[in-house]
Amino acid sequence: MLASTVNAQNAGGIILDDAISAGSWTSLFAADGYPEHSLAVFNTAKGVATDLTGNPWRDGTDAGMRTKVSKIKPIANLAANDIRGVDASSYLALKNAGVKYYDFKGRETPLMKVLHDNGVNYLRLRIWNDPKNAAGKYYGGGNNDVVTDLQIAKEATKYGMKVLLCFHYSDSWADPGKQILPKAWKAGVADHVKMRQHVQDFTYQTVKQFVNAGVKVGMVQVGNEITKGAIGIWGTDWTKVWKNKRQSQLLDSYLKAGVKGARGAAPKALVAFHLESPDVAKYQTIMNDWKRDGVDYDVLGTSFYPFWWNTTQRLHDIQNLAARYGKLFVVLETAWPHTLQNADGTANNIGSDTVMPHPYKISPQGQADQLAAMTRL
Repeated sequence: MLASTVNAQNAGGIILDDAISAGSWTSLFAADGYPEHSLAVFNTAKGVATDLTGNPWRDGTDAGMRTKVSKIKPIANLAANDIRGVDASSYLALKNAGVKYYDFKGRETPLMKVLHDNGVNYLRLRIWNDPKNAAGKYYGGGNNDVVTDLQIAKEATKYGMKVLLCFHYSDSWADPGKQILPKAWKAGVADHVKMRQHVQDFTYQTVKQFVNAGVKVGMVQVGNEITKGAIGIWGTDWTKVWKNKRQSQLLDSYLKAGVKGARGAAPKALVAFHLESPDVAKYQTIMNDWKRDGVDYDVLGTSFYPFWWNTTQRLHDIQNLAARYGKLFVVLETAWPHTLQNADGTANNIGSDTVMPHPYKISPQGQADQLAAMTRL
């Protein structure tokens, strides 16, 4: 068997019908390229040792990140009403899976207390309509239905934090690559009046539950990264929606319905719209459509990922654009990696071959430096 499986076509392992690829070889490898125990048997027969000691990024053991030290300088001129937020949408799912959180002295501490003690005043929570399959099993990704988010929001409220409710108007991720209608809404997609009512009712009823629970709803985000559309109206290119008057007017009517629901349930909360891929010409076209159709909102939000296509100059330009339209400005999503190690055996969207040139280290210190640089704009 060994002779038949070790040859020029196979790196040393048993070929399966659904074998896993590792580089140019197809064999019994994990998706991150590590040989499995079964392959180690063949290596042993060949007199080759295989490292089976494990990898914390791969196996889920302690990677020692909590012992790392970062130097963080206080950021000057922060106003009391500046948003210092964290998206903690996956918090409860992680907590239920056994994840533990620690303060800077290495003591196990509730996450919300750690955030509060370090200046966080806002918590962002994504909301999915019904993130379960027909068997009632969650799709994953944080399991962010209203019930789950309420539990997180109530804990944040105990520490005085405000909450930003981020409506995806989908049963799972809504982003530039997809804007999939909730299962319950698909049958009425051609009935625009019914669709507007769906959006308004779901927004109002959801926000009202948080308000009634005593949660400080500071902001409501109507749609998530809607640069290419939202709520079932989506194009592979942003111009197919926002430079198409019929499409943009219809989408704007849905957005207005969401705003109406949010304002009705939480009149004092800010309403935000969220775009990504910062580009002044693109953002200005979309904002002009909103202005044309009388869409009411308070805040222009953007995503800022400097490991892809963003620069601080782009962010600064969008901030100025928002001011010209009389809108507040917020970065709704940002991130920087502390490692490029593969943590779960699935493909990473950021790796050594995809991260763009950058001035920050891939480390906890780099994370602190990136956040500080963004905040100083």
